[in-house]
Amino acid sequence: MIMSLRYYTFLLFSSMLIALGLFIFLLFSVDPYQADILQKSLFFASIFIILLGSITLINFYLKVSLSNREVIFSQLKPAFRQGFLIAAGAVFLLFLQTIRVLSVWETIILVVALILIELYFRRESSKKSKQ
Repeated sequence: MIMSLRYYTFLLFSSMLIALGLFIFLLFSVDPYQADILQKSLFFASIFIILLGSITLINFYLKVSLSNREVIFSQLKPAFRQGFLIAAGAVFLLFLQTIRVLSVWETIILVVALILIELYFRRESSKKSKQ
């Protein structure tokens, strides 16, 4: 099944809006000190989906506008990957702060690890394009 770019962006934006609704609901209805593991998991999952969607869409539209609208569909995969890495890193840092173990060193290590992962994927994609 071949899906269009419009379908992908619509699906991403719709899931982001649903997660935003869930986030607002949890924010006003759940006491963070009395929350169980399911409520905390839903909270972090909604933050992850909101960040993933917004970072991916912003990154994608920036890449498209800067590349003079050439090969638009090829910009979606790297934008999604970068959005995933940033969102996962941010949620992981929030989780570490929640359990009170976050320090500057863990943040630096995580940022360096995410940069190295992105550089690895860029290197692999450039190898594939050369072949």
